[in-house]
Amino acid sequence: MLNAELARKIMSKNFFGVEEWKKFYGVSFTAKQLQVILNVPWSKKLLAGSCPFIQGKLLSETHILFLGIERLEGKPLVIRRWYEIKFPEYLGSGFQQRGLSPKFLRESWPAITENTCKFGWYLMPIVSVPRTEDRGFEEQVHHQWNDLYRVAFSIEEFTKRILIHHLSGTYGVHNIWSRCQENCVGVKPERFEVGYFDGGDKAGVMYGLYVILGPENNVPGNRDEEWIMQNRHQIDSCNLAVVRHHCR
Repeated sequence: MLNAELARKIMSKNFFGVEEWKKFYGVSFTAKQLQVILNVPWSKKLLAGSCPFIQGKLLSETHILFLGIERLEGKPLVIRRWYEIKFPEYLGSGFQQRGLSPKFLRESWPAITENTCKFGWYLMPIVSVPRTEDRGFEEQVHHQWNDLYRVAFSIEEFTKRILIHHLSGTYGVHNIWSRCQENCVGVKPERFEVGYFDGGDKAGVMYGLYVILGPENNVPGNRDEEWIMQNRHQIDSCNLAVVRHHCR
């Protein structure tokens, strides 16, 4: 355990906490909430130590430590809510005009409309797990670090990218998508994937053969399947999104 303000000093620009939520979204926290998040569940030694993924880099350089919240402006902060806040002009075309079948929506929708972050601290690699691309999900999760991290849910990875954008001006590394935990039954690829296209101006979530992104001039419209086949390498080459376990 480490005081959150000491953690802020270690993580420097890669920290998004109470002050940032107040600055960018006007969030107020109760005294009880502030007491709960007074400390982060990792040690000074861990945060100031070496990155387990990139040799020669500090964890504070390659990870972001952020506060996850469950509600914003009185509403659950789900991925769809992020779209309402950040990319409202794309909700109609992105969610209603994709030709998605009712069965597909029923099986895939919960990750978009129901899942929120749990209130508390998250420690995640900024660029997911390097060198896990071009592998299947099961192979990705069986790594030497899998006792230190768990696979992230799509809302956690999506929130991470939104917050990184506030800190650095980009939603992540171009064309590196992050495979998440939720399973999309009956479609390919079988896992939700979060990323962005076209210079990093908008974050997006991909599920099945369909991409839901923020508005861009060159974002695929209703030609999803044709566009996906032309850019298949970007879908099959996904790094794994992970969250650091709390210190035991």
